[in-house]
Amino acid sequence: MTIITSRQFNQNLSEAQKQVTNGPVVITKYGEPNLVLMSYEDFQKGQTKGQLSIADALADTNPESEGIEFELPKRSHAQRPKVVF
Repeated sequence: MTIITSRQFNQNLSEAQKQVTNGPVVITKYGEPNLVLMSYEDFQKGQTKGQLSIADALADTNPESEGIEFELPKRSHAQRPKVVF
């Protein structure tokens, strides 16, 4: 799965379109996932099955990436934005 920023997406649309052949492309905004670009074929698969789950849409189908472990470090309370009501 490819992850790019919205700026990269806007500046290089053709590269993002090429990356879709390898699986969904996640487009981030301010460091957070915002959009997913996927092939029409993948979209149709989701439509014919009913609903494509987010897990299926983001599943990495590249066999070379099997066995790669990824852990996000826990955020401390200091990193969490304060909630204002």
